[in-house]
Amino acid sequence: MKHVYSYSEVGARIEQRTKTIFTRSALVRVSVIKPGGKSHTIKVSINLLISSSSIGVFQCTYKNMLEFLEAFDINENEEIFEVCSYASQP
Repeated sequence: MKHVYSYSEVGARIEQRTKTIFTRSALVRVSVIKPGGKSHTIKVSINLLISSSSIGVFQCTYKNMLEFLEAFDINENEEIFEVCSYASQP
């Protein structure tokens, strides 16, 4: 029994509103900034990319940096951050 199909095989079903599911590798770029003031709030912008095409941008807020690191499963000593040479909002 075949469980995986090409678009040419299921395109008509999609047009008829049949739910179909696929998996595709994506790149996620996350920018993080503290808006300022005395607040510990962290603003995050998540850009979801397939190849060089942005297919979605999501924004969320975390109450502090620790909550952000935990949400993304990041160790505080992990060397993954790039620092922008200018200040900007996500």
